[in-house]
Amino acid sequence: MPPREEGIGYGHLASKLALDNDLRIFRHFAELNIRNILYLQSELQELELKLQQLDAEANGNTNEPSKWSKPRSYHYASRTKGTALDGDDAYWNTVLRIRDVLERYSMFFLSQIANEADSVRYENLPRWSRADIALKLDKALRDEAWLQTLKTPSKISWSTVHEFISANKTLISEADAKYTADENLDDLVQLTWNEKEVLGVLMEKHLKRFFKKKVRATSLD
Repeated sequence: MPPREEGIGYGHLASKLALDNDLRIFRHFAELNIRNILYLQSELQELELKLQQLDAEANGNTNEPSKWSKPRSYHYASRTKGTALDGDDAYWNTVLRIRDVLERYSMFFLSQIANEADSVRYENLPRWSRADIALKLDKALRDEAWLQTLKTPSKISWSTVHEFISANKTLISEADAKYTADENLDDLVQLTWNEKEVLGVLMEKHLKRFFKKKVRATSLD
């Protein structure tokens, strides 16, 4: 079997980083993540106001039952021009946009919900089905545990990747190569996936919570 040819550009870089877990160094983009949450929050505020205005307009249409019923009925709210002669695209499109943005916004906070999952009742959670909530919470818990295992790269790992990219000027663009620059050191993480370690963090965290509850219950007795 002939030896595998090295890739070009990012293909070559990826093949080198794949050789050792310690070389899998990437930007975390902490500030951009926070900024994205703020944008989603701002968009939801505008959409909330728009829906309130559409509700008020619909409520004023007392002579048109189908429009008056929009804030009161899914059946009428979901009627668009493509599905009914008296349909209204603006109302339902706004509802769908809120649904899409709200789900992405809520995902940022599911890990916080997961932290209190054992004390939060289902009726206090977002209005998904119980099965869907369980799946999302499970994913949030696993993501949270995995994120806790991410570490700042060692000086040796960072310098190895940085020097390799610097020595190969035609590997990737100069702008792209800056991700390993000194100015980004505080934002770099080492993407080392160790399933046993991740599950260990998860189990340790929730076993501690379990035993704290047992101790508290015993002291009350």
